[in-house]
Amino acid sequence: MGAPGLTVERVASDTGTAKFDLLLSFAERHAPDGSVDGLSAGLEFSTDLFERDTAERIVARLLRLLTAMTANPQARLGEVPLLDEGERAAVLSGGRGAARPARDASLSERFETAVARNPHGVAVETAAGAVGYPELNTRANRLARLLIDRGVGPEDLVAVAMPRSAELVTALMAVLKAGAGYLPVDPEYPAARIAFMLEDARPALVLTTRELAAALPEALAGRTIATDDPKAGEALAGYSATDVTDDERARPLHPAHPAYTIYTSGSTGRPKGVVMPAGALANLLDWHQAQLPGEPGTRVAQFTAVSFDVSVQEILSALLHGKTLVVCPEDVRRDPAGLARWLHDAGIKELYAPNLVIDAVCEAATAQGLELPDLTDLVQAGEALTPHGAIRTFCADRPGVRLHNHYGPAETHVVTACPLPADTDAWTPGPAAIGRPVDNTAVRLLDPWLNPVPPGVPGELYITGAGLARGYIARPDRTAERFVADPYGPPGARMYRTGDLARLTRDGQLTYLGRTDTQVKIRGFRIEPGEIGAVLTTAPEVARAAVVVREDRPGDRRLVAYVVAAHGAEPGPRRVREHAARHLPDHMVPAAFVTLDALPLTPNGKLDRAALPAPEYRGDTASGRPRTPEERALCALFSEVLGVAEVGADDEFFDLGGHSFLAARLVGRIRDEMGGDLPVRAVFDAPSPAALARLLTGEAAVEGDSTGTLLPLRARGSAAPLFFLHPGGGFSWCYSGLVRHLGADVPVYGVQARGLDGTGPLPASMDEMVEDYLARIRSVQPHGPYRLAGWSFGGLTAQALAVRMRKEGEEVGMLAVLDSYPPGEHSDHSEPVEHEVVANNLRAMGFTFDMAELIADQERVLLRFREFLQGGNHPMAHLDHLEAQDVLALKDVYVNNVRIMRSYVPQFFDGDMLFISAERKPVGRETLLDVNLWQPLTGGSIEICPIDSNHGDLMTDARHAARIGRFLADRL
Repeated sequence: MGAPGLTVERVASDTGTAKFDLLLSFAERHAPDGSVDGLSAGLEFSTDLFERDTAERIVARLLRLLTAMTANPQARLGEVPLLDEGERAAVLSGGRGAARPARDASLSERFETAVARNPHGVAVETAAGAVGYPELNTRANRLARLLIDRGVGPEDLVAVAMPRSAELVTALMAVLKAGAGYLPVDPEYPAARIAFMLEDARPALVLTTRELAAALPEALAGRTIATDDPKAGEALAGYSATDVTDDERARPLHPAHPAYTIYTSGSTGRPKGVVMPAGALANLLDWHQAQLPGEPGTRVAQFTAVSFDVSVQEILSALLHGKTLVVCPEDVRRDPAGLARWLHDAGIKELYAPNLVIDAVCEAATAQGLELPDLTDLVQAGEALTPHGAIRTFCADRPGVRLHNHYGPAETHVVTACPLPADTDAWTPGPAAIGRPVDNTAVRLLDPWLNPVPPGVPGELYITGAGLARGYIARPDRTAERFVADPYGPPGARMYRTGDLARLTRDGQLTYLGRTDTQVKIRGFRIEPGEIGAVLTTAPEVARAAVVVREDRPGDRRLVAYVVAAHGAEPGPRRVREHAARHLPDHMVPAAFVTLDALPLTPNGKLDRAALPAPEYRGDTASGRPRTPEERALCALFSEVLGVAEVGADDEFFDLGGHSFLAARLVGRIRDEMGGDLPVRAVFDAPSPAALARLLTGEAAVEGDSTGTLLPLRARGSAAPLFFLHPGGGFSWCYSGLVRHLGADVPVYGVQARGLDGTGPLPASMDEMVEDYLARIRSVQPHGPYRLAGWSFGGLTAQALAVRMRKEGEEVGMLAVLDSYPPGEHSDHSEPVEHEVVANNLRAMGFTFDMAELIADQERVLLRFREFLQGGNHPMAHLDHLEAQDVLALKDVYVNNVRIMRSYVPQFFDGDMLFISAERKPVGRETLLDVNLWQPLTGGSIEICPIDSNHGDLMTDARHAARIGRFLADRL
């Protein structure tokens, strides 16, 4: 494929190892006379993350985009389809569930068939006793005829306001037999919400109990039937117990008639009643029976609140297929330990509940040593499922238990499903896939212009097919907004716009990515709170977590994490924050961590965000009273900037809810009020009023120059410092990602090259460099034992320093060499050619340039390299202040370090060595990069930590930094 005027050909590329996951670069191509002769482009990708055909598809779509835009420059960019017709057809086809003919039998006929097959089976079991299938059918038939006599029929609604009981189940079946739809009213709902629902839906009748009838609006008095009233009992006894027929109903049953209406929360604050037709419900139940067949008598927990649409699936999947519905007692529904015991004692096989409930039950069962031998199926719906911790442990210990992840909004009920593998080791990290569409339904992942998105690309999820609701009761405006025309279906087809984001994996599974309307923007960053919650639950101390954005002060939006402790653990805010900081970028680390006994749940078992308490922005350490005027003044400024009522001298800024923007504000207020001129990073190194006071009074010093020869990555701590020696580029910022994984009491310094500021002579040899660095290290730590580490060129320097220190009688407590090797038999000892050294390094960092231009105008190329660093997510992009002379100084330092490395001959070190090995070696260089080269130069042991990485990614990939940091922390 090509675009007009654009020729594409395959050329050899010596890019070495990819420095980025994916890099698309463009550069002008010049003719011999210097004129522009078109564009050259290249796509470089990490083979660890992308397959070749994926990269080729990206290029093909780019060319398709270029072709379309050059053919019609007036076209809107987003409207250009990136898929060809074949790909579009394949994507749309892959989003369809299996086609299955619909059964003719109505819901009531299916129940009657189950009754006939189970004349001695138990339909509903409660603490008060059991009700058999024939008895339940008789009760429902008589109540259905009473409803019909009161004028109820198809297209009518009957509200059912009852506690969970056999009477509730009887009422639901009676409404369906009469041909009407039922409106579940949870008695625990606030009176105002119940009144709104009944006024909005205007049911023909209300079925309830005498106790609850008194709490219903007076306007319904003439339309209310208390089924436990003796007068109602006398009336019911006079009706026939035989099955109701269409001859008795106001009109014959039809799949389009409503089966139920359930109210769901509205984004405007006004609940919306979702009207689900009987045909859609029947389609779901047919699919359900094929997926979870179960023998007659299979015991199903009636756990879910009847106002939650999962209850429909829970109740009817049992009753229409001969299973036994066991009503969970109210006193254990919100008690995980009690619920686990009840599941065990009742012999429950199937449990339907949101994952927060299932997780809590699994933890409680494990803690109590309950095997739950009868339990076979855990079915979760309502929240994104992250099968971690307690759920994983529970299922791993009980191979007979299957975990099902069901997805679907109330407007469609269940529309996709994913049974997780029986082998819990096969469960992928993070949220579980939501699977594939159920029978006779389809999903579409579309962009804002309703174009299908390619596999792997996030799109908004639309649902079409047999599972759609009719719309919202009495809300034509909202119905038209969410139930829209399906451009890819037959004439008249509709699809529901979910507002959920998802993507399609290569194996056809859908992955839920969150809501389009719950992504938040904090300090300029777009954040998905669910991603943070998933990370927090990987902490061993945390069983469950929820993350929300709070604005307790106008304009001050902060991420707040709520965590529930794992059994026997104490997740202190500091420990959980450190865990988050090891796995998340700074802007995603919550400002506050609140520990709760349990996450508050709505009656449906979902997270009740409104009930989450406001955090108190304090750490879990003693604060200390201010001891000096400077400490008192700083405590007051901390309080002002953070909005905290009281701050102690030892309270740390980030434990109190601070973040980088507030740190800048604090430094400004210190300058205004106290005259102290501190860099922002001083707040990171000295985060308490007491520590900052020592800086202001000269009792401590902070190094704010990024080019200084001693870079304090973390200056505080009582343990012996760890010194990282710079790699060939001279800067030590590359080690900053390791700091959070090291012990909190270990000070960490980076030793940087002389000359980065463009001044002073560069060292002529390794001996001269070591002499200089030893003096710098001793200015912080006069005597050993010393701890040294270094990556690449820094590994050679660290080893040379260790040798020098031992010659001077100092103890070396740690020498860590990070993928650095002494010269071998085939090493290059030649004098380096400057432009060749620069070219190799620029290519290794993913920068595209013309070699002839580099030779002719090195400064110009290096200035473009500076722009490249500033414009991307490069490890050196923090040096956004580099001027032209800084770039040239960096080049001089690098070339000089290559010269030193080629001429240096390492000496014998009589201690132990820790060696971090990047296992992905460049082809043909395996013998040059062999850890055994260190063996004759090391008197002690060499402990190796292998990392599945190449040399360049060792310090730039957060996953590798975490493992290296933990390895070093264990040895520290």
